[in-house]
Amino acid sequence: MLFSLDECLQLLMALLGSAAFALIFHTPEKCIFPAALGGFVSWAVYLLTMHAGRGYLMACLLSGIAAALWAEAFARVMKKPVTVFLISSVIPLIPGRDMYRTMSNLVVGNLGAAAGYGQTMVLSMIFIAGGMSLVAAAFLLFRGRGRQGAM
Repeated sequence: MLFSLDECLQLLMALLGSAAFALIFHTPEKCIFPAALGGFVSWAVYLLTMHAGRGYLMACLLSGIAAALWAEAFARVMKKPVTVFLISSVIPLIPGRDMYRTMSNLVVGNLGAAAGYGQTMVLSMIFIAGGMSLVAAAFLLFRGRGRQGAM
């Protein structure tokens, strides 16, 4: 089996959580399901990368790339801004557990553990944002080439 029962539940929660955020951000009704499915896809890429033994930061990078590719593709298909799909697609990737552990350890005075969790949190956010930025830069580069050729 590709995913365990626990991971299937995680994927379902990624889908539902992304849909909830799409509703919170007033995503147009016809875009809610594709936006939520983006969260499912990004979390699936994260899980598959972890299964492949590529490590946490590589999983963050590849899932950030997947979220951005999904958002770029559906923005073009549905003729909406990329952020309509990107925000919901990236929601499952937010390192909430590390944020919580960082703050919890700061409150109890365990600065060493807080620094460790904080470092992991910041690195994961950098890798997720880096993956999204690579896709955005690639789309801008190729879109720019198409316009220059038309002149």
